[in-house]
Amino acid sequence: MTDQRHQLRTARPRRERPTFLPPDRAFVLQLRAEASVAANRLIGRVERVATGEAAQFSSLTELMRFLARALDES
Repeated sequence: MTDQRHQLRTARPRRERPTFLPPDRAFVLQLRAEASVAANRLIGRVERVATGEAAQFSSLTELMRFLARALDES
């Protein structure tokens, strides 16, 4: 039975290697409980992992502004 399991695992197509994700472009996004993507109501906090810089946001526009500014500085 072990051989059958091994064959099933190896018979699956291999996924392509993941694209390199630079750590200086990593962010943590935390949404508040009342946030709703479906209702276009984004409220939360975003933090750039590399620098610890963080900001509160209450709209997609504010979130995107933070990301653009952070990435322009790198």
